[in-house]
Amino acid sequence: MNVSCFGKPNGLHFLLFWFVLGALGACTTPQNNLSATPPAPTARVVVVVATNPPATATAFSSPTTLPTATRAPSQTSAPTATIPPTDKPTDIPPTRALPTVTPLPATLAPTDAPPTLAPTDAPTLAPTIAPTLAPTIAPTTAPTEAVIVAPPASFAPTELVVIPEGVLRMGGKGPEDDADEKPYHDVDLYEYRIEKYEVTNAQYQACVAAGACPAPTKNSSYTRAAYFNNPEFANYPVVNVTWHGANAYCTWLGRRLPNEAEWERAAKGVENWRYTWSNSIGMHFEWNAIFHGSPISFCEASCPLPNYWGDVNDGFPDTAPVGRFAEYDSSSGFGVVDLAGNVAEWTNNWYYGNAYAEGMDVYGPNDATGVKTVRGGSWADEPRRNSDREPQAPDFSSDRIGFRCAQ
Repeated sequence: MNVSCFGKPNGLHFLLFWFVLGALGACTTPQNNLSATPPAPTARVVVVVATNPPATATAFSSPTTLPTATRAPSQTSAPTATIPPTDKPTDIPPTRALPTVTPLPATLAPTDAPPTLAPTDAPTLAPTIAPTLAPTIAPTTAPTEAVIVAPPASFAPTELVVIPEGVLRMGGKGPEDDADEKPYHDVDLYEYRIEKYEVTNAQYQACVAAGACPAPTKNSSYTRAAYFNNPEFANYPVVNVTWHGANAYCTWLGRRLPNEAEWERAAKGVENWRYTWSNSIGMHFEWNAIFHGSPISFCEASCPLPNYWGDVNDGFPDTAPVGRFAEYDSSSGFGVVDLAGNVAEWTNNWYYGNAYAEGMDVYGPNDATGVKTVRGGSWADEPRRNSDREPQAPDFSSDRIGFRCAQ
């Protein structure tokens, strides 16, 4: 072989070299492809991304838009890139609005509900309507009816007896007298007038018909089912009337209820007797009972109560006509009737057990004590002394309590 042929470079040798090199490369390529398959596409992707940034940006925005398009299908078909940015702000406000709206109800609820509706409406309506209607309607209506409707011309009020100025020996001094009747003391009393008889059913009925007086709490008496509206008992004393009813009647006439001192002076008379007929319940009373029947209407043989006196009978199971016992039950020197019997009577005074000791004997205490003073005996009692005092609530009524007026 000629060695010089290999040492000389020429074009044929060059081509042969590259041919062999290419063949060797072809043989090695399939072995490398098994492990190099993943990198090849990766290198290409990297090159594409690096060399073409706009395509990469488009590729990254495309997956971002797809989820957005999935949540908002109505905008999936939008081809323009302007829509996705528009959708994002549109979607975000609802997301942000939720936390924003959530506190707002919490703020509005306390503001609108408690301060605006509850406190504003409640205090405005309650004090404006309730207090305005109550004082306007109640006080205005009652006095208006009493003033407008006067006693009719045919009405005959009970005659008034003049009690002159004089000394009242007020209270009781006997050991059996109650503590609220003591001390026994003198009172210089002025002149006044008091009705001779107790107010009758007919008289009080006229006041009820005029709208100036409340009706009695019951139309019956103790033993009579029909009493107040029954003409048979028109001249009998009205019963089952509260202090308020008695006061309304006297006001209707332009009169008033007597105070305790006025009532007691009328009962004790000029001689200041312990009872209307004497200072003792003894022989004088028994004598009248035996020879003239019962001198007063009190609980005797015809009385249906257990405390009756069996040896006397006045013929009336409870009340009697006013003045029926005027010959015996009449104050000495003054002639005021039925103070010891028939019905007990309301006075104007508030009851106070220590009134005499504290100088409240005439008018009673100024402040309400919750109970008024009732004076005198009734058909349901044993004979009572003129100084006896009884407390009763002004709303109380009884078939043994009536009244008379003074002026």
